[in-house]
Amino acid sequence: MKPGTRQRWKKACVTALLIGASFTGPATSARAGLGGNVASVASDAAAMGAAAAPSSDAQTASSALSLQAPSQTPSVTSWKVQSFVTARGTTVREYIGNGGIVFGVAWQGHRPPDLSTLLGPYYAEYTAASAAAHHKDLHRARYAGPNVVVSTAGRMGFVTGRANVAGLAPSDVDPNDVVR
Repeated sequence: MKPGTRQRWKKACVTALLIGASFTGPATSARAGLGGNVASVASDAAAMGAAAAPSSDAQTASSALSLQAPSQTPSVTSWKVQSFVTARGTTVREYIGNGGIVFGVAWQGHRPPDLSTLLGPYYAEYTAASAAAHHKDLHRARYAGPNVVVSTAGRMGFVTGRANVAGLAPSDVDPNDVVR
């Protein structure tokens, strides 16, 4: 090969990958995880072959509400979690603010879930950040784009990850502390 040809070939491959990812972004937004509404959790579960629909009695951040006098309303958290298990056995949790918007997702299992489904319209941003990142560690990675932050960790046979969009989180919530 001529000098510089290999470098041009690498750039062309990365460019093609990013262009392809940008075309898949809008197609997956019909069943968006991040940024989608609470109804998108069920479509995410169906898209990943979950055995059962996500629980409708989603957990809240605080499972024990304080007992108060009947005239007072109990304090409620500003977010809740809905979870499901994919066909491959990965547990997925989607974090939903009171406004009904998914601001974070987390997963753990033997294999990572379909991130194009979970990240929805933010998937192209994630792939661009991933392609530009210098990988220092085989077991952990963190990608930060302009809007989305994705962290992954694991070893062969067990992976975990989480992603959030701080701009979608309720004002009293730090998604980096909540999404686990």
